[in-house]
Amino acid sequence: GGWVAVAVIVVICLIALICGSVFGVFFSGEDSGTGQTMQTAVQEINTDYQDRLDTYEKEGYIKQLGFDPDVHVYIKNASALVLPTYHEGMSNVLMEASATGRPVIATNISGCKEIFEEGVTGFSCEPKSSEDLIRALKKFLKLSREERAVMGQKARQKMEREFDREKVVDAYMEEIETVGNRKEG
Repeated sequence: GGWVAVAVIVVICLIALICGSVFGVFFSGEDSGTGQTMQTAVQEINTDYQDRLDTYEKEGYIKQLGFDPDVHVYIKNASALVLPTYHEGMSNVLMEASATGRPVIATNISGCKEIFEEGVTGFSCEPKSSEDLIRALKKFLKLSREERAVMGQKARQKMEREFDREKVVDAYMEEIETVGNRKEG
């Protein structure tokens, strides 16, 4: 629930401090295990960590964006999208970020790993390992702006090549026709 979000934001703040980078963090959706909305999790963070987050923001390490159900403007303005998760279906947020031309850093699990290519369109981390998440974030932060831009362009190309709506629908229709022809024959 909210404590996972707290752990993620603390890790991101620590990495920002170590690497001298600025991060924006936003939350969206809900925890499918508990049904707790991210808005509730953000309120828990505000209660327990707001003073520390305010200090990090004043020092220029983070920018608090709060809760917003429309994430597209944030993805468009981000260098990458980070999704450390324990379980996913096919991750729409990773597809949206990749389609926007953003590299992704995501957990190496089904539903995520199909969407990016390690070292080409993003980086993976192992589930439930803050150390591996830190490793992946540091690896991304070591890339130059140009390398990050190329990674994002390749992410966009992958989405166009593999997840274009028409191609996906055509593949489904082809399979349906194949199954239908088997039943008739």
